[in-house]
Amino acid sequence: MDIKSVGIVGAGQMGNGSAHGFARAGYDVLRSDVSEEALAAARQTISGNMDRQVSRGRIEETVRDAALSRIATTLDLPQVGASDLIIEAATENEDIKNQIFASLVPHLGSDTILTSNTSSISITRLASRTDRPEKFMGFHFMNPVPVMQLVELIRGIATDAETYEALTGVVRTLGKTAASAEDFPAFILNRLLKPKIKESIYTLYAEAHAMRQTQPHRTFFSRARMNRAAGTLQSVSAVLFLDRPQNVQQRTRDILQGRPHLKRCD
Repeated sequence: MDIKSVGIVGAGQMGNGSAHGFARAGYDVLRSDVSEEALAAARQTISGNMDRQVSRGRIEETVRDAALSRIATTLDLPQVGASDLIIEAATENEDIKNQIFASLVPHLGSDTILTSNTSSISITRLASRTDRPEKFMGFHFMNPVPVMQLVELIRGIATDAETYEALTGVVRTLGKTAASAEDFPAFILNRLLKPKIKESIYTLYAEAHAMRQTQPHRTFFSRARMNRAAGTLQSVSAVLFLDRPQNVQQRTRDILQGRPHLKRCD
């Protein structure tokens, strides 16, 4: 399966990071959102991030210019349907995601792969609302996408081997590492990260006095493979996680009800 063009729905933080990474890797990217202003702001954000990479010597100006030239935008969602690979990166709301897929389905090519960047919603359930559950997967990037190396690939119950292998290959072209996750609320990273951050909060509460007198600016945990100080409350990543809606935790609770052989970490 030859993937050359990528459609990205959503001009938020994850959509921006995904567009940045795919354009740098040589893919033609078409972005869609409901707001022209959001698309314009997203382009400025990507351009600024690439300028910063140039100033730090991480990429050449020619690479930046070529990448930016590969990113196009549209308010007409059906136009995205012509892409080889589509990544839904809208807000974490199942109804909105289903509406997006319903609008895309009539305009998809026969081989187009549909994916969602969801961090908590069932991939099998989302796929069942489309005409191609066998070509549907979870494609969960870490934030910020241009920096983080890990990508979670989540197969639904009907996802075929060809689709999985195609996305594994795409992850390699991005210079990232793929991790195969089960279709379980929060998948792998967020299931690990949530209790870790909650324990960090409790540690700060319990040991605040001692920490002030000794090493108030030390992080709580060593850096993980995700290239972040995963346990520190001082890191931006941790703050962003705490600010998210509690849907990941709630979905995990719901699915574990009545399953005592699985331990609930809350």
